Amino acid sequence: TAKEKGISIILDGVFSHTGADSIYFNKNGRQCTSWRKIGDDYYYFRAKTRSRGYMMTDTKKNGIRLDSDGKAILSSDRAAQKVAMMAKVSEFLDTLVKNSWSRQKQLRKVFDYMRRKIPYKFTSHFREKDKNWDIWSVNKMLKRGCGDCHPMACMFCYLANAMGFSDIRIESAKSHSWS
Repeated sequence: TAKEKGISIILDGVFSHTGADSIYFNKNGRQCTSWRKIGDDYYYFRAKTRSRGYMMTDTKKNGIRLDSDGKAILSSDRAAQKVAMMAKVSEFLDTLVKNSWSRQKQLRKVFDYMRRKIPYKFTSHFREKDKNWDIWSVNKMLKRGCGDCHPMACMFCYLANAMGFSDIRIESAKSHSWS
């Protein structure tokens, strides 16, 4: 044995880099993009190419400031709720699309999924006076798997945002919403 021969064995490995499940790739090998929760904190990842990406730092994304380590600075309850919902939506998006697809193909897949798989069902009255109505609506869609025009419009916009689209908007009137 090595010990009998006076040889010491040193294991030299870097175990915190990208492995089976890391901040850059999930356990299924999917590149992390958009908002992600790591431990108790939130970070934003951007795809540079379809196979390479990076964590954003020292900037603002979706109105939320990122510090020099890439950690989201949550300055209000609304910011905390919004980034938590965006991270949930990013995880949901992982189940629908592949990073190797073009953004147009991803958007079409999401549109088709919502049109074919999510039943249109009146879920409740629109909460226009609630400043977090968009977060509330997306949360309902994720929990119930169905919704009317308000949650559907919110969910589609949140998914488009997670894909990297930025010129998106939820329009709403008392009786109807669209994205």
